Amino acid sequence: MRSLIHGLLLASAASPAFAGDIDNAWLRGSSSFPADPPSYRRWSGFYGGGQVGADFYGIDFRGVVGTSITTISGLDANFAGIPLNDFPRLSTMNSKGLSYGGFAGYNYQIDDIVLGLEVTFNRATLNGSMSDKESHSYYVSANGQLYATTFNVITSATAAAAEYGTIRARGGWAVGSFLPYVFAGISVGQVNTSSSVNVNYFGTVTPAGGNPPTIGGDWTQSQVSHGKWLYGFDAGLGVDYAVTQNLFLRGEAEYVQLADQNDIRTSIASVRAGAGLKF
Repeated sequence: MRSLIHGLLLASAASPAFAGDIDNAWLRGSSSFPADPPSYRRWSGFYGGGQVGADFYGIDFRGVVGTSITTISGLDANFAGIPLNDFPRLSTMNSKGLSYGGFAGYNYQIDDIVLGLEVTFNRATLNGSMSDKESHSYYVSANGQLYATTFNVITSATAAAAEYGTIRARGGWAVGSFLPYVFAGISVGQVNTSSSVNVNYFGTVTPAGGNPPTIGGDWTQSQVSHGKWLYGFDAGLGVDYAVTQNLFLRGEAEYVQLADQNDIRTSIASVRAGAGLKF
């Protein structure tokens, strides 16, 4: 009995120290479990890749005639009262073609928000031309005579671009392996343009006879520009998909507007696919 009592006393004396060695933090609710991993990929860093797409070109020739007609109209008094500006003019045209190129940029990521700067370069096949000839007859009083006169306006214009590129800012939202984004920036393209406006007229005295028997004239205004780089703006949206930590696929739509040259305006709407590597 004495041994049993001594054993109980020793056990009770040791129990506080033993209890102090037990981690009972879980009883107080203070245990911290490991945080769940992010539900999105990391996109930070430099990247680059290639792309191919379909370009839909718009060429606006409507501005070609106005300035030239105004200039020519002031060169001969017999143009007074002749509505040359009402003669039908050039219009717009659309075409399409393939393009290919590359892109490179840098992403900075804050949680699931991704901001970046990117440059692109594409080879293009923009090429278009348009011409028109309009003739109208008027009676013109000149030199004390009345003339039956025909006025002709002949116009033509061309535009071609072999390459264009952009510098653009991007903003995206990482969702799982997807990165949908929007972008806007500056566009630049090398565009060749030419335009020509010819106005001529010829009139004979009516009724037949009189002196002088005829009147007439011929004037041409033309402009040609080759190899010039034009600036503009671009905007669009797209989505990147991370196949692996370093490889991603891309799809996007873009609109590019370039500045006027020789009163000709060009624009490009594109849909494209690409692939890239994140470094």
